[in-house]
Parts: sequence; C-alpha cells; structure tokens
Amino acid sequence: MEGITIGKDGVLSCAGKTPEQCTSPNPGGNDDAIDFTFYPQQGEPYRLAFISQHDPQTRVAIVLVPKPIEGRDKGCTLNAIRLTPKFELSYITATGFAPNTDLSFDTRSWDEKHLIPGRTDAEGKTDLMMLNGVVGHDRGTTTVKVIGTQCSPSLRFDWGPVNLNAGQKQ
Repeated sequence: MEGITIGKDGVLSCAGKTPEQCTSPNPGGNDDAIDFTFYPQQGEPYRLAFISQHDPQTRVAIVLVPKPIEGRDKGCTLNAIRLTPKFELSYITATGFAPNTDLSFDTRSWDEKHLIPGRTDAEGKTDLMMLNGVVGHDRGTTTVKVIGTQCSPSLRFDWGPVNLNAGQKQ
C-alpha cells in the first residue's frame, strides 16, 4: 500500500489524497485509521514491515502474536511460537529467571519425554527450538515446563493438521 502515515500516537492511517494511495481516496480529506484483520492459529506470529517509499532506510517492523501460548509462575514466563503451519516446529522462550543460571526444559508428547538442559543469559532469558512430532502420530499435544530455582512455568499446545472448521457445525 502507498500513502500510509504513522501518526504521533502510533496509529497507521491512510492519507487517501490520491487514487493511488491506499487504493481508496477519502474525499472528505480526513485520514482513516487502517484496520488489520488476522485469522490466527494459536501461537501463530504475524510479521509486518512498513518501509518509506522516499527513504528505504526508514522502516518500522513488528511481530504480533494475536493468540499467544504462554505460562506464568512467580514472575517467570514461558512462550511458544508456531514456526510451521502444523506446529511441527516451535520456538520456546523463557524470561524472568535468575541471570546466568542452569534450568531444564521438561517436554512431553504422547509417550515421549525429554529433559533438556538450558542456561539463562545475563538478563535471565533463554530459548529453545523444538520439533513437536512423534513417530507414528499425525497429531498430539505437547507440554513444556521449565524447571528453575525460583519458578517453573508450564504451557501446552496441540500440533498436527489445522482444523479450520473447529467450533463450526459440519
């Protein structure tokens, strides 16, 4: 889209001054806020970038996760982000832990259980890339728990084929 303006309040609007801008000129001269519509799966990220047509070095980039998967415990947070459509691959982040300490990721799916060692950085954060599938199964539920000295947040998510009609009458 061309003609997008970022206001002082951070709202994106369509200047709409010419037919080429935002594809819908606003004859009243008022700028209309741009509404984005997403149909996210649980944990699915959306990546947006806005680049100035006059100065390509001027950019705004954001990542949104409208339906986050997270667990919290005593100030610590665990997040799972879907990296593939069927959640075969996930990105797990853990924050709020003591800096530079050892911890463990306890993962479970079907009969598979793994205890994966980890270590936080100077800011008390760590992350993990994880394959969620289990041989012999096309879908399942994964649980992840981080075992730290002060907290142990956990979360769970389903992986496998996405049912786009979930909740709708067949």
